[in-house]
Amino acid sequence: MHFTILTTITTAALAAAQPFSLGNTARMVCMWKNPQLVEAIDQFCSNTNVVVPSAYGADGKTVGDNVAWIWPQGQCPQAWVPQTYCYSQFYRVCAKGSDKGYGKGFFGRPGESACQVWLLDTKKVHDQQIRWRDNGGRPPSRGTPPA
Repeated sequence: MHFTILTTITTAALAAAQPFSLGNTARMVCMWKNPQLVEAIDQFCSNTNVVVPSAYGADGKTVGDNVAWIWPQGQCPQAWVPQTYCYSQFYRVCAKGSDKGYGKGFFGRPGESACQVWLLDTKKVHDQQIRWRDNGGRPPSRGTPPA
């Protein structure tokens, strides 16, 4: 009962904070799968000056056990991420992701499509990747982009 009330309150707050459009089907699918993940995406993308690679991108935003973050892959230059792309790309990853919305997508400027790995996953997976980075190691590739 408590979880249901909390979920309802969270959903209502998110709808008020983020313009909600019936045309945004990826966001609706993601909200259905995991409202806390939508909240993590919304918190991350509320920053109008997201640059990748950056500490902000790698640290991401956590809500509950859900994290939204962008991990650099390869030797690509810093790139600013417009807020509209931030929302749309994360929602697309979530909508196509697992039953909880977890997944990854490869984005970047033209010709650099594998530079940015957009990740939605658990706090455990995120924290493991951060530990690898902080220990001077390089985390294994998060996969390869589709051909």
